[in-house]
Amino acid sequence: LTRNKEYQKAEEVLQREAVKAPSNPEILYQQGSLQYLQNNPAHVESFAKLFALYSDKQSQDIPVKYHRSFQIIARAYYQQKRYDSVTTVFRKIPDSMLDTGDRTSYAKSLFFTRNYPEAQSRLEKLNLSADDRLLLIKCYRQTGNETKAYSMLKPIVLGTQNSSLETD
Repeated sequence: LTRNKEYQKAEEVLQREAVKAPSNPEILYQQGSLQYLQNNPAHVESFAKLFALYSDKQSQDIPVKYHRSFQIIARAYYQQKRYDSVTTVFRKIPDSMLDTGDRTSYAKSLFFTRNYPEAQSRLEKLNLSADDRLLLIKCYRQTGNETKAYSMLKPIVLGTQNSSLETD
C-alpha cells in the first residue's frame, strides 16, 4: 500500500493490527515508517516504542532494518537536547551505519552527559569545527590530559595551526 502511496489505507490496516498486537515490532516499524514518509512527528513515538523492545539487546541481535529507525529517533532526541537518550540509542547502532553528523552528535551528547573519556575518543576520530575542537580540549582537561589540552589550545590562542610558542 505504501508503494502505491495509499497511505490512508495502510494506516488503517496498521492501526487495526496494532490493536491486536501493540508490541509487535514489525507493526511499530511499519507505523513509524509510514508516519515518517508523511512527515508526521508521531514517527518518533512509534520508533521509540520499537526501540524500547530492543533496548536490552545487543546491536547484532537487532534486525538491521530497525537501525535506521533508531538513527531517526536519535537525531530527533539530539534536536530536543535529550542527550542521555541520544547516547542510549546510538549505542545500539553499529558505528559503520553512522554518518559524520551522527558521529558528531553522538560525541557531543557523550560530552554533554559528562562521559568525557568516550566523548574524547569519538571526537578524536572526527574532522572538528573550531567549536568542536574546544569540546575536545575540555575533554582532555576533564580526563587530566593537560598537556594535550594545551597543545591543542596553543594554536587557537595564537591564531595559527603551525605556531610555536617559545618555551621557558
